[in-house]
Amino acid sequence: MKEIHGGAEGVATIVESETRDSPGHSSDAGAGIVDLLVDSPFGGTRPYRLVLEVDVPGREPFKAEGSFDVPNKAERLGPVGGGTKLQPGVRLPVRVDDDGSVRIDWKAYMEMPDRKERHRAADQQATHAQMGREAQKKHAKDPEHAAKERAVGAQVLDSYVQGVKGGAITREQFEEQARMLIAVGRATPEDVEARRAELDR
Repeated sequence: MKEIHGGAEGVATIVESETRDSPGHSSDAGAGIVDLLVDSPFGGTRPYRLVLEVDVPGREPFKAEGSFDVPNKAERLGPVGGGTKLQPGVRLPVRVDDDGSVRIDWKAYMEMPDRKERHRAADQQATHAQMGREAQKKHAKDPEHAAKERAVGAQVLDSYVQGVKGGAITREQFEEQARMLIAVGRATPEDVEARRAELDR
């Protein structure tokens, strides 16, 4: 991948992410984002529309939006395959020019030591959010079923509390599972807080 020079160094967090795989899609940059053509030995690039929250030291954070090509390698989590779309929450190293245009430094992104972990975390959060939206629709149509789901969730939370106390699972694992239960509508934040209080006693 090509090295990026010039401009102020900063970090951009993806706020919105949408792939554009339709034939004939134009990846011309717009609204302050410069599209970088990056060499990739793994099948080229995929067009995206991204909204970024850009943070540069000494400047006020700002948003930039545009369509551009993302190297397929940047989506991959392993040597071959195992890739997923770049989701909101992923942080990208950028260079911001004097005219306000933003260039994403894909080479620096690929070299970030925690890139895969952040990618997986953002992907998991997006999955939970989608599951939550689907659960809300179901619960709105069937409140009785929603109540049953939350009763099951309460039992599951209690089992996780006992698991932490007995050493079967870690507190971090409890928190991860609790977030998922909230996302799918089987628990409320208040349910989880009550169990946290029990664990903290």
